[in-house]
Amino acid sequence: MSSQKRARIIAGAIMAAVVLAAGGGLLIHQHRVGGFPFAGGPSGQVYNCPMHPYYTSDRPGECPICGMDLVPVEEKEGHGEHASEVEGFASLELDPRQQQLIGITTAPVERKEVTRTVRAVGTVVPDERRVYLVHSKVNGWIDRLYVDSTGQPVAAGQPLLSIYSPEVYATQEEYLVASETARELGTSGSEEVTWGAEALREAAERRLEYWDVRPGEVERLVDSGRPLKALTVRSPYGGYVLNKHAQIGMYVQPGMPLYTVADLSRVWLEADIYEYEIPFVKVGQRVEITLPYYPAEPLEGTVKFIYPFLNARSRTVRLRLDVANPGLKLKPDMFADISIEQELGEHLVVPAEAVLDSGEHKIVFVAHEGGHFEVRDVTVAAKVDDYYIVAAGLEEGEEVVTSGNFLLDSESRIKGALAGMAGEHQH
Repeated sequence: MSSQKRARIIAGAIMAAVVLAAGGGLLIHQHRVGGFPFAGGPSGQVYNCPMHPYYTSDRPGECPICGMDLVPVEEKEGHGEHASEVEGFASLELDPRQQQLIGITTAPVERKEVTRTVRAVGTVVPDERRVYLVHSKVNGWIDRLYVDSTGQPVAAGQPLLSIYSPEVYATQEEYLVASETARELGTSGSEEVTWGAEALREAAERRLEYWDVRPGEVERLVDSGRPLKALTVRSPYGGYVLNKHAQIGMYVQPGMPLYTVADLSRVWLEADIYEYEIPFVKVGQRVEITLPYYPAEPLEGTVKFIYPFLNARSRTVRLRLDVANPGLKLKPDMFADISIEQELGEHLVVPAEAVLDSGEHKIVFVAHEGGHFEVRDVTVAAKVDDYYIVAAGLEEGEEVVTSGNFLLDSESRIKGALAGMAGEHQH
């Protein structure tokens, strides 16, 4: 027999074996155990792999996937009671040995009081309503600095600097001349002339008042009879100097900023939270604040404002918190940890690790007696710490798989796909 003829015979034998194997595979659809197609031998006994239940055979042997010995499969009753209603998934039945190999653990669905905690890191900034700008109202030259460094504390009314201003000096002289003229004409001059001198004096006094010359300084001006060389500029509020621009000898004009003074007895904390956390934060909520350098001395604040726009890059929304600042522990640009708790009431909850997101569905595996695991489509609301709030799909007291469910998910998908293929073949 030639070598070519021998090769054709061997190839034909191999092809026949493949066809027989395919034909045997079609027999799988003739018998079902546990909702999955199995092929039964002459005795009707079916064997499967403990780790891969979807692989079946009509005779003992080894699993071609993992090499484990195939074990007999027994018919079980009542499977339709927990049939999967999720498309593409199939319910599973595992004996205790299989469950142990996979490492399955379960937890009950509970009803409990739920508290959502939003945590973030905030930055200390001065309260904008307590930041004051000190500037000059006249032209002139800075003659003297009483507060000469940034960070220095100042009290309301405390002198900050003095300015020599020719126009202020001239107005003082005008005031003195008008006052003297009104006094001299008060007894001997005509009423019209006296009235004019008095009006001139009042106009000069009003200008000095608008330039923040205090009444006591005007009285001292009258008593001395000589104009004051420099105008003293005082702090309108108490606080700390955040910025100092004034220098001795510097020429100043009206509106030019000289100092920035901030009252730090109360400050703001600005913190960013993610957009999915927005529903859990409301204006007026109490906030607990912890400083890394004072961990045992937490502070309290209040949510005062939620910014009405989103940061497009970070997908966050900024909060403004109002905080008392005893002992000035909070200093501008410091970081602080914030914690905001929101009571959500009593809800049905399930451990977060029990919920698998398949894309179209969120599913859990519900454990029933007899080693049956049902695939359940659930609707969940917010994730709170290590739990999901269950909106629909589960009942209190049901047991759900919390560990090993990824393996169950794979087996269920494969089993569901093969079962679907079997159904198409039968039709």
